Amino acid sequence: MASTKRADNNAPESYSEMQQNPYGKKLSQLGLQSKRVERESNPPDQFQIAQLAATLCKNSEEKRSYTDLAGEALQLWSAAGRVLWVKDQLKIVCRGLLHFDRGDWWTHAGDLAKAFDDTEGSVPGQSETDMVEAFEVAGRKAGQAISEMWWRGWYCDNDSVLSALFPGRAESGPSRASKFLGLVSYINKHLENENVQKSDYFKKYNTDALTEWIEGSWCPLGFGSDHAKNHLLKVAKEKLASPEKFLQPAALSVFPELIRFFVVMRLLQNKEMKTRRK
Repeated sequence: MASTKRADNNAPESYSEMQQNPYGKKLSQLGLQSKRVERESNPPDQFQIAQLAATLCKNSEEKRSYTDLAGEALQLWSAAGRVLWVKDQLKIVCRGLLHFDRGDWWTHAGDLAKAFDDTEGSVPGQSETDMVEAFEVAGRKAGQAISEMWWRGWYCDNDSVLSALFPGRAESGPSRASKFLGLVSYINKHLENENVQKSDYFKKYNTDALTEWIEGSWCPLGFGSDHAKNHLLKVAKEKLASPEKFLQPAALSVFPELIRFFVVMRLLQNKEMKTRRK
């Protein structure tokens, strides 16, 4: 199958370098890494491409150029190779959902989305699919795959989410719950300010700050359907208005998209706190 090897743009220079910071140590303990997972497989030779192209030609009801047939054969070969590792990538993204910073999230979630991109591996100039549309469709499929995997038993409990958001050794269940409520207060304040500052924009495009932020924190993944997205937003709005509801059993851990939103907002809160200390 076509090679799945990709350039490593976000990796630290060495394993020892990663071990020198708490974030790197945490990923190491979880068996995760910042760098892109390299996957090797054998590319097709000319005869294999010709055989597959001949099969496509035989089953086609319309006359097509040999170049188009060979290009589609190469695209199918590449897709078959990606299917072989998509489950492994799903596990990486699920395990890292609570812990990846924004850069590493984009690296691994982006690779997952590529596995669902039908234009990946196509010959440049031969795909009839709009690249932006293909990216959006792939993101929705990848996001839905994560949601399905989460609901089928990958999901964690509230304590796991709170421990990831507030990992200090001195923290306890009550202290984490208290800090989470503080995080929600921080989020609500910023949402209120954003809705006021960008009111004209939100009115024009029929959206709001919470929708934009949840979509942004889940990106490059998308939502499997508008119904799923609207249901998530409804739950989020209701519970942000009454944050104690998040602390009910499993209420905080049921939606991976919402968990990722809290992870991103916690990263932002930490960044602002460090800036104020300087």
